[in-house]
Amino acid sequence: MQSDDTDLERSQQLKDAIQNNAAFSTSFCCDKLPECTPTLSHDMCNDICSEVGRLSDRHMPTSDIRQIPKTSLSPHVLYLFTRSVPQSVPPYLPNILTDDCTLEWSVIALPAVLSKKEELVDGVMKVGAIAKSVSAKLLSHNVEFQLLPTAFDWTASPELFVRCVRLLMTGDPCSNLLSCLLCCAGLERALGDVFLSASKADHCPSLLRDLLATNELEHVFGANLMCLLRCLLGHPLGLNVRNVLWHGFMAPQELPKEYAYLLLVIVGSLRKRLNQCSAVPGEETFNPLYAPSGLPFKLLHRHYLSLEGNSMAVFPDVAESELDTVKHLFRHSTFILPSMVPVWLAAVETVQEKRSGEALALLLPCMEHSLRIVFAHVNGCPERAITAEATVLYTTFDEILSPHLPDGSPNRLKEEIGTSKLEMLLDILVHPEGPKLRAKISHGEVDFSCVPQAFANHVLCMAIAFCAQYTLQSELTMSAVVSRCLAVEEQYVSLFHPISLLKKEVAKLCCDLHCMLLPLSVPTCPS
Repeated sequence: MQSDDTDLERSQQLKDAIQNNAAFSTSFCCDKLPECTPTLSHDMCNDICSEVGRLSDRHMPTSDIRQIPKTSLSPHVLYLFTRSVPQSVPPYLPNILTDDCTLEWSVIALPAVLSKKEELVDGVMKVGAIAKSVSAKLLSHNVEFQLLPTAFDWTASPELFVRCVRLLMTGDPCSNLLSCLLCCAGLERALGDVFLSASKADHCPSLLRDLLATNELEHVFGANLMCLLRCLLGHPLGLNVRNVLWHGFMAPQELPKEYAYLLLVIVGSLRKRLNQCSAVPGEETFNPLYAPSGLPFKLLHRHYLSLEGNSMAVFPDVAESELDTVKHLFRHSTFILPSMVPVWLAAVETVQEKRSGEALALLLPCMEHSLRIVFAHVNGCPERAITAEATVLYTTFDEILSPHLPDGSPNRLKEEIGTSKLEMLLDILVHPEGPKLRAKISHGEVDFSCVPQAFANHVLCMAIAFCAQYTLQSELTMSAVVSRCLAVEEQYVSLFHPISLLKKEVAKLCCDLHCMLLPLSVPTCPS
């Protein structure tokens, strides 16, 4: 056991590394860190993860972690977010918005090429200056209602972006985070509609960065606007806002509100470009099943996917009167880092308000954030818990729930959380016949306003089960809601694993056969 002085010294080293924005790049190899990273040694990462994770020892005092800086962003990525937005409006961007609250492109100059890290950093700094100018302009004038009537009507869900504006106007960091989550999903869906309307493709690129790199979108919107979107949303060396948020790397206080304002103004600017577009290649390939938007540009919208709530009727409903107990659990569980507690509490509020889609938009990234820490802790690769680095692949649900690590060794997450919890996660996230909630929600494939309450209740109950596992016995209140969730979790059997589906099909066939052989009797199926 190291001395208290050594612990404090290591904690201060991490603080200095973050404050000084030291370059930090990691590798998937757990025992190898770059030579250019002297500030964060491998031993230091292990010590941090032991304290940040503290997930295998329920008796470790909660206060141990709360003295350590909490961030899942590497110093380089944190630098991009914290230093890209200037303190004041740059003098060369005084009139960044036109009278209709769209971007004034004559004063915006972005790098023509974004192939090198230095070019991306330069582009991000310019995007940060644009974001500062946009937010200052919007906040200095009451332009909310100027934005609403027409800015979003080119998308499949204008009301989603109106909701984003309302959230942003509250000034709450969690509402700011939720606004960006919803806006990213809605914008990705809208851009996909434009791509399909303007191309001969049968389907849209599955990754946002690939969609933003298509010639069709550049033809419609222009190189400058697409460069802005790539710096902001879809380039791994840029801000990569969409992935950083939807994979749960960012705490609400780490997200500058200026980028949320910029995203909404970009949506309105995209509409203006659409109206200016006179011709689109591939017009003859329009899908007649899509609904026209009514704009001069023949934009066609895909139908949203539906979610069947009955398929998730496993957990009993959490009553509104029990939500205060859930909040108490979230505040005291070591499954949740202190910096993320406000987001979890905000998710409970959205459940209470019957906004199921928004509840999932908050809960799913939060679950991924906490499970990534568990994954890194039990597998001995702490750098994956504290880094969302631009130069390597993120550690996401795909790897967290995989049976094996990239080096072929077994993933120890299953023995840590148990088979039933792993099956619950695989059911909602991975199995092909399951709802694949995170993918559909984050890519804007479902209408947020039409998500069945059963899905929010199901994920909330899963979160309760996880938080109860990682709560000190002295802090755990074994209330009715916690007991119900744990009872269901302990007996949980996969709903969407191929074997489970085969068993259901065999049972159905047996029932049908029984009814056929006994036509005159009351048709009761064998158990």
